[in-house]
Amino acid sequence: VISPFTSFSGGTTGVEEGSAGEQARPVEFELLGNYPNPFNPSTTIRIRVATGFVGVLELRIYNVLGQIVRTLHIEVNGQGIYNIVWDGLGVDGSALSSGAYFYGIEMGSTVLVGKMNLVK
Repeated sequence: VISPFTSFSGGTTGVEEGSAGEQARPVEFELLGNYPNPFNPSTTIRIRVATGFVGVLELRIYNVLGQIVRTLHIEVNGQGIYNIVWDGLGVDGSALSSGAYFYGIEMGSTVLVGKMNLVK
């Protein structure tokens, strides 16, 4: 389960500290996780965009050593839920080995990361 409490963040997580009377800044986007997890041969990573952002987002997939094994792109046209399918293949088209992988996506100053497991 990916939430603001389980995702790593380089910026805002949508959970703001402060007194109860302060207005929290709205979440620009959030990871909704991937399904299925563990997966074989493919998984769908879902994100929710809560702004009017229009453009291309990069989703990077990393191995446990922190090396980028694949970069996926998704065209975003404003608010909504977007699905990105990863087929378990590396940048060269070869099948990757079983194990844990991380996916990271950034929008503005916010970076969110989730974990998934490829099982063969």
